[in-house]
Amino acid sequence: MRKAKYKSKEEAKKAHKEKIRLWRLKNKERIKTKVKEYQQKNPDKVKKAHQKYYETHADLVKKRSKEQYLKDPKKYKLSAPKKVVVVKAKKLLVVFGNCLHCNKRIVSRANSIKRYCSSSCYKKRRNLTRKLDPKYIQYRKEYRDKYRKENPSSNLKDPQPGGGSRKKSYCARSAGIKKCQNPDKNGDCPNDIARRKWKC
Repeated sequence: MRKAKYKSKEEAKKAHKEKIRLWRLKNKERIKTKVKEYQQKNPDKVKKAHQKYYETHADLVKKRSKEQYLKDPKKYKLSAPKKVVVVKAKKLLVVFGNCLHCNKRIVSRANSIKRYCSSSCYKKRRNLTRKLDPKYIQYRKEYRDKYRKENPSSNLKDPQPGGGSRKKSYCARSAGIKKCQNPDKNGDCPNDIARRKWKC
């Protein structure tokens, strides 16, 4: 009787897989050329096979496509600033654009397109637009002075983050407030944020 090389079927399967892996490493270029030839001859079959794979492995395709674009976005050409380029990535629309404030590259999905790279850029841009908007003119000192001249009986007050009687009273009142049960990621409650703005 002929002696068995492997003790169990699992060991035999592992050895067979290793042989295949080594053969593929040796004949990499040969396999690539044959695959390209087959794809050119039978495009319909290849499309059907891809569609089946997308249907069965939808979650994997989304993860891989997103990781590839985040790793090397230089492969895909970007347009001029303040414009958007849409690229189809295996049933996942990935959008490349530039930040409206600092002009940095942004990668986002087509469902939720990002216009700013961070919250700080959004706030800076918002402050610039508010200076020009007629809605926000009332918050300026010039407008307050003008309003007081027209309406002398009004009780319009300036903000006092630098110091004043209202600041002292607010800081004294807010010091005794207890911490909330659900703070932010930084461990801040709404009262802490307000006190920081008032410079208490």
